[in-house]
Amino acid sequence: MKRCLSLLAILFVTACGKISVAPEATSGNGAIGQVRSPVAAVEALSDVRARVTSLCGKLQIADENMRANFLGRTFNLRTERADCARASLGSSDSAAVLGLQSDKLVYVAGSTSTQVETHLEGRMAILCKALSTGLRSPHYVGTTAMYYSVIPCPSNARLTCVTIETGIRNEAGNYLIQLVDEYAVENNASAGSLIGMVRSHRRSGQGSCTVIGEAETTVVSLLSVQ
Repeated sequence: MKRCLSLLAILFVTACGKISVAPEATSGNGAIGQVRSPVAAVEALSDVRARVTSLCGKLQIADENMRANFLGRTFNLRTERADCARASLGSSDSAAVLGLQSDKLVYVAGSTSTQVETHLEGRMAILCKALSTGLRSPHYVGTTAMYYSVIPCPSNARLTCVTIETGIRNEAGNYLIQLVDEYAVENNASAGSLIGMVRSHRRSGQGSCTVIGEAETTVVSLLSVQ
């Protein structure tokens, strides 16, 4: 028999073994297409490092919990897309089974598999790995620059909001922002075994957009776990 999980405020248990998640709104970011001049990377401030360290600790807890308790369970996800003019392209719901591929956590829906964001895999993992080598701001990797923020979500302090802007170095030596990832991560003990899981992920990319500030967006939200 599956044990019911008792969660407060953020999560509401609708049936034993099924966890329903209240959606967290994510705001857009107008950085797409902007050009940033190169600046010297400096060591992250102590409070920033502390927030990144806490985030990565929660992501590691989620990784361990998912491997121990959630393999084979169904994660109900909603995907919403919008075009360059922010017009909705519709939404779709999917039931994805959590599995492992090459020892990496993935959501499997039909013939499609999607990597699960953890402290070891995905965009946030870059920040986590930098903690051991020296977290700096901006974070440079080859010809890319990452500009990031990790703060309590303004609309819900039980979540951590993570924004990562990725710039690609152009011929002039500046960095063109081509990708913005925004995450809402469970960070409160009331989330129980879901602590550290990504509740929503918004990705904005230049795609086919030609106007600075416009972006094609995809938002994937966790609705419930069965």
